[in-house]
Formats: sequence, C-alpha cells, structure tokens
Amino acid sequence: IYLDAGWPVVTAVVQRFWASRLTTLEGRDAKTTLQEILQGNKQPTPVYQVVAEHGPDHLKLFTVQVTCALGTAEGQGPSKNDASKHAAAQLLAQLERTSS
Repeated sequence: IYLDAGWPVVTAVVQRFWASRLTTLEGRDAKTTLQEILQGNKQPTPVYQVVAEHGPDHLKLFTVQVTCALGTAEGQGPSKNDASKHAAAQLLAQLERTSS
C-alpha cells in the first residue's frame, strides 16, 4: 500500500481496520489513559465530537475530535468508538512528542 499510495493511505487503512485494537503500552486503551491523566491533574474530562462521516451506511468512516485541557486531536475509524480511541491515541502521541 505504501509503495502504491504513500503514508496517508497506509495510515487510513491501519486506522480503519485496527483502530479498535490500538492500546497504550500499559495495555489500556487510549481513552482510558487520557481520562486518567486528566483526572490525576484535576482537569475536566475530554469532550469527543463527531466532525465528519464518510461512506455508505454499511461502510462508514467516522472522524472524531477530542478536546481537553491538554489539547485537541482527531482520529478516524469504522465506528464512533474506534474513532474516539484513535483521537485519544493521537493526542497522547502529540503530548509524548512535545514532552521529549
């Protein structure tokens, strides 16, 4: 896929088929980890919002945006829950890059 279409398409394929299995190193999903970080810092809970839906009903691709005190990120997935998990994972990855 990478050779034919490049990284953006590879990313979309991985998100579409494996987003629900994305977990943090501790084995918890990213939404749980993000929530725990915010609660530990006495911050409000994150807000997840569907910002786009693409495709036919039987093959939807959702885009969800997560917003919290730590920032904002978007994720995509075949369900709202999967897209939310990916958005949280994206935000955690952003935070990791900025703290390094």
